[in-house]
Amino acid sequence: MFASSLEAAPRRTYEDPTSSTALREMRALLDDLRHQVNNHEIEIKTYDEKVQNLESIIDSLRQQTADSAQAHKDALKDSSVSLDSKINSLEITTKGLVADLKIPKPCQ
Repeated sequence: MFASSLEAAPRRTYEDPTSSTALREMRALLDDLRHQVNNHEIEIKTYDEKVQNLESIIDSLRQQTADSAQAHKDALKDSSVSLDSKINSLEITTKGLVADLKIPKPCQ
């Protein structure tokens, strides 16, 4: 008797209209937050890529600078060797000229 009367009773739902509005607003806010977090993650990835690109450029510039400095050192060394060779050649020529210009002393 009791069971049949429960089934026959109309079902009432007690929905508070303000709670469904609040749920919709909370869901909308959560969606906004998810969207903002996603945007920030994309922005962070973009900045990471830019940092990696800049680090690559800096490494390349360091290598170019080191290569250029070594090339200048090598060029200076070659120039120094060349100048030393020319100086030695001029010293030999000068000694020969001095020997040729020496006037023999007359015998008395």
